[in-house]
Parts: sequence; C-alpha cells; structure tokens
Amino acid sequence: MVGGMTSSDLHNDLERSLYVLELLAKSAPSDVIARVVQVKTALTDLSVSLDEVDWDIATAATNVKVQAAMAKFAEKKITDATVIVGDYTQSLCGTKSSIAVSNDASTLPLPIQPSPTATDPPMGLTDNASDARATGLLIATLFGLTATEVQINCLGIALQGIQDVTAASGTLEQYQGQFQIAFDTCSIDFRVPKD
Repeated sequence: MVGGMTSSDLHNDLERSLYVLELLAKSAPSDVIARVVQVKTALTDLSVSLDEVDWDIATAATNVKVQAAMAKFAEKKITDATVIVGDYTQSLCGTKSSIAVSNDASTLPLPIQPSPTATDPPMGLTDNASDARATGLLIATLFGLTATEVQINCLGIALQGIQDVTAASGTLEQYQGQFQIAFDTCSIDFRVPKD
C-alpha cells in the first residue's frame, strides 16, 4: 500500500483513466484527439509495464520498464498533452482530469529498500523539510493545482500537525476547511469546492 492506495486501487484508477481517454478520443476535436492519443499511449505503456510486475508496487519502484514508463510523464510533450486534455475535460465536465500534470512536475526519491536479510525497518531522523515538501506536493497534485516550489513547501508546512480526527459529529465543511486555510495561508488562489 502506498499513500493509502493499494495496487488494486492503482490498477482500477488507471483502467478508468484509459476508458475515459478512449471516450475522449472518439469525440474530441482533432487537435485534442492527438493529445489524447499521446496521453493514452503513455498510460498504456505504464499499464503494460505494471502488468509485467503483477501490479506489485514495491517491485514497480525498482523495475526498469516501469520507471521508464513513468519517466515519460515528465517529458514536455506528455506534460503539455495532459494539460490540453485536462483543459478539454474541464470544459466538458467542469473539473480537470485527474491525470493532468503540471509542466514543472518533479519526482519523489525512491523509497529506501532494506537488504533482504534486514529485520528492522530503516531508522533515522525525520527530515521535516522533505516531509513538508512531499505533503505539499501530494495535496497540490490531489487538488490538481499548479503551484510554485515556495507554495508547495508552504502548503506542506501549513498542513503539518493537522490530523484527521473526524468524528461522527464532524462535517465535510470542517474537513475541507482545513485545506482552505492552508491554501489561503500560502497565497494559493483556489477555493475548495463545496458539495
């Protein structure tokens, strides 16, 4: 499990994304169709490489083919294509595609892989700056935001120490409010949608 997502969740999300892209490829304007095909090809390559490791996330983290397929999403032509597909999806649905990435996408370092004979988990001091950046990047990505490095770090710091202790009496508004306060603190021009 990575970030609360199982390999099954990842597989299902990827399949849904491919299905949506297939639908878009049949109905989008011709200039968008070319971009949809680029994104769909990159996602298909990722899906095929993950199939080869049976969708095992730990194996995928070090598999050359999976890493090569993931690296395609950092290429300018793919990041540009995902922005165009995201904008088109937003014009149709009112919300950006979850597969859209920003042009300044960065990659987190690979997890520490202990030796096969190690019995204890890796120990060491927590790197709060790295944790803050990772948290900020995760939240910005989940909300589909394009944020500067300063805003990402600010967001991570603003969200440190917040724990989801949602009780039966908690509301969606209270939960979403935690994020809105962080966005406002970091001068990120975004309003958390209210359902």
